[in-house]
Amino acid sequence: MKIKNILSGLVIIASLGSCNDWLTVYPQTEMPAKEMLSTEQGYQDALTGVYTLMKSSSLYGGRLSFSTIEFMASLWDVTSGTSEYFLATHQFSNTLAKDVTDDIYEKQYNVIANINSILGNIDTDTTIFKTPGMYRIIKGECLALRAFIHLDLMRMYGPLPTATDVATVKTLPYVTKLSKEINMPVTFDEYKTKLLKDIADAEVLLKGIDPIVQYSPSALKVASVTSLTTPVASNFYAHRVIRMNYYAVKALEARAQMWYGDNNSAYAAALEVINATNTDGSKKFILGSAADMSNKLYNLPSEHIFSVYDYGLYSKYSSNFLSGNLKKGSTVTNIKTTMFGNTGTDIRELNLWELITLPNTATCHILRKYLVPETPSTLSLDYRQIPLIRLSELYFIAAEAGSDQALWDAFRTSRGITTTALAADAATRKNAVLVEFRKEMYGEGQLFYMYKRLNTSKTSILFYNSALTVNYVVPLPVTEIVQ
Repeated sequence: MKIKNILSGLVIIASLGSCNDWLTVYPQTEMPAKEMLSTEQGYQDALTGVYTLMKSSSLYGGRLSFSTIEFMASLWDVTSGTSEYFLATHQFSNTLAKDVTDDIYEKQYNVIANINSILGNIDTDTTIFKTPGMYRIIKGECLALRAFIHLDLMRMYGPLPTATDVATVKTLPYVTKLSKEINMPVTFDEYKTKLLKDIADAEVLLKGIDPIVQYSPSALKVASVTSLTTPVASNFYAHRVIRMNYYAVKALEARAQMWYGDNNSAYAAALEVINATNTDGSKKFILGSAADMSNKLYNLPSEHIFSVYDYGLYSKYSSNFLSGNLKKGSTVTNIKTTMFGNTGTDIRELNLWELITLPNTATCHILRKYLVPETPSTLSLDYRQIPLIRLSELYFIAAEAGSDQALWDAFRTSRGITTTALAADAATRKNAVLVEFRKEMYGEGQLFYMYKRLNTSKTSILFYNSALTVNYVVPLPVTEIVQ
């Protein structure tokens, strides 16, 4: 397996944004890495460029959130013969489907290459970092982002984590250096070790300096944090939930440990985020409620631990959902009845879905999770964010891995549904969590990975296509296969 050289001749993409634009990022320049990474500002711009790459429609601004990856989980209607059809039926070797998954693979490793360019230079001369904590913030975020993307590569292209003798199977390259040398695949266990080390190193760097540890996400949701005297005062530290902050690293640790089957570590990491408090004792992250739905905060921003900010999210909602391109059925039956069971109380059932009429008079049922104001009236109401890790996922981890009845009850109560007893039997408990997980995570790019981790059978996949032959291992690009 070779990472064909998207890595050679790398140019860092610098994306500069004005605070007045509320995190609108416009690509302004491209320059060689050495030239850019010679000042503190250059490192900031390079890291912003990484987030810009991640939020593209080809990655977390579309394919890996609400489009491609959700077709793979059978969540959207498809037309026979299209790339979406072959993705939904797991015919990943079909050219139309393979073109899409190959492109995701290449773009993910390209983001990693940009991260590694930063990490490969950052220790060369630390004296250029004049702002207190800036070196640790940038390095910590980069290490965690590298782990985040590598985990998703493993979850898509790697083997089932429960496969026989998986530990010694050569899987994918875990790329830690920017080099023209071929990056060969490492074993499943070696990959895990490198990934968890990146997470652990990021935690150490961020814990003592990340403003989100001391301040609430809402206090940091400002164009400037110069009024916050500790631990740092810099505009670069605002808006921490759209950056890989300390609690996002802990949440990533919980997600990764679940993938690798370490329930105790996953539960402990999840609890640290769930129980995190502000200086006044209030919860740092809060489960969404009916009030959020009434206020049209459909993406439940109080739950966002890590998200990407997308200035054009309303346009994406219009072109993908209002257009009927991403839909589930022509009536409310599939969702309201099949998935939610006509509870009449579930806040997601009552608020997140809408039956619309298209210009051709056809009707379709669409998700409103990404319905946001095109132009928010104030910064405090600007939640044009696509969640990549949300609080509810950690409640699911607490329920599955920790059998935490109190947290399971708290989650269900927040959604307006009756509480249920968690089964002592692990398989029964996992199934109960899965049923709730697919209601909650619809359109967020996580269900395919859940199905794969549990090696879910066809009959347990909601809305499966009759032509589906379950296959959770997406093939590597031909150029990456060892001959």
